[in-house]
Amino acid sequence: MPNTRDRVTVKQTVYHQIAGQNPTSFESGFTIYLNDPEQVWQRSPKKPATKEWERIDCGWVEDCLMLIIRNESREYWLEYSYSTKGPGFWVPPIDHPTQRADVRIYPENVKNLLIRCFQGEAKYTIFAVPR
Repeated sequence: MPNTRDRVTVKQTVYHQIAGQNPTSFESGFTIYLNDPEQVWQRSPKKPATKEWERIDCGWVEDCLMLIIRNESREYWLEYSYSTKGPGFWVPPIDHPTQRADVRIYPENVKNLLIRCFQGEAKYTIFAVPR
């Protein structure tokens, strides 16, 4: 029977390798059924993140289930936060030797989410999944 509801499925394989030994792995994943049939909104803003906090633009997505931030910079870290005063969370550069990763978050209110690059300018891509 075909699936009759829109959904998002995330699958990942995690590998751990101790130096000189074979890696071990495990799989992790989940499926979330959506209320909104809208497509994922994807955008690489023309203006890169700068030292100033700016709201993350998620287009038409007002109720965001999952937001993925991909740092396209080769050297600068991005920071995202709900407040310009508190500590933020970090998105490493795409070529970071030990911490390359997109960041997947589940924002409470995507309209209040801010982004900046305190080191200079960094291009990034946003993927916003409607709830």
